[in-house]
Amino acid sequence: MLTAAIAQAAGTDPLAVAQLLPVLIEAQIHGGDLDAADASLARLTEFAVTFSTIVPQAEAAIGTARLALARDDLDLASTNARAAISLWRDAGLPYETAQAQHLLA
Repeated sequence: MLTAAIAQAAGTDPLAVAQLLPVLIEAQIHGGDLDAADASLARLTEFAVTFSTIVPQAEAAIGTARLALARDDLDLASTNARAAISLWRDAGLPYETAQAQHLLA
C-alpha cells in the first residue's frame, strides 16, 4: 500500500513522497528487504539534498542509521543517529529527537 501511495503521488506531490518514504524504509527494514530499503533511502536522500531542509535531512540520517543497524554496521549507525539527533533538535522536534536517541542507545 505504501508503494502504491508513493507511486500515485510521485508525479504530482514530491512532499507526499518524502513524507511516506521514511515509513516505507522502516517497513522494508522490518520485513528484511534491506536492498529495497536502500533504494528507498537513496530516494529520500536525493529529496533531502534537492530541497535542503532539516526534516528530510533528519529523516535520511535516521533512515541511514536504521539500515546500518540492520546490517550490523554500528559505526555508520551511530554516526547517523547522532546526526539525526542534532538535526531533530535544530528543527525543535523533541519526540523525534528522543526516538533518535533511543536508536543510538
